[in-house]
Amino acid sequence: MAVTKLLLDNGLLLDKRSFVSHEPHLYLKGDDIVKQRARVASRSGGLCGICKKPFGGIFGYDWEMDHIHGGLTGRYDDLSNLQAVHSECHRKRHVHIKSAKEST
Repeated sequence: MAVTKLLLDNGLLLDKRSFVSHEPHLYLKGDDIVKQRARVASRSGGLCGICKKPFGGIFGYDWEMDHIHGGLTGRYDDLSNLQAVHSECHRKRHVHIKSAKEST
């Protein structure tokens, strides 16, 4: 992981748990994901990436960060794979699997 070491050594990655995979994709932790979240918010222009309506709440904090390509294989933290979405829009994107207890 020479790229990861280079980024860590030059202060471009802050958390030692963050890394660049061989694909290459970013997998971020701690302060690195916090900074990426700020980039996603800035890039959104205050609009949901799904419904395109503005975010509400105080200072527009009514949003969540969503992985466009998620699941077990596509959940990487590249800026191109992240979008700001309303909480409701985020919930609608994900399948809720009912447990046996919820079904009864």
